[in-house]
Amino acid sequence: MSKPVYDSDLRDQEWHYIDPLLPAEKPVGKAREVDLQAVLNAIFYLLITG
Repeated sequence: MSKPVYDSDLRDQEWHYIDPLLPAEKPVGKAREVDLQAVLNAIFYLLITG
């Protein structure tokens, strides 16, 4: 099953610029369970659609 694509989603080129600004995954401890790009896409979707 493929995930839906919305107009508000970040394109790969846009993500390339934003990714270095986000905190890196910690070298120790539990691994990150969420996809930061998916989280930002959800935030942008809510901002645009209300």
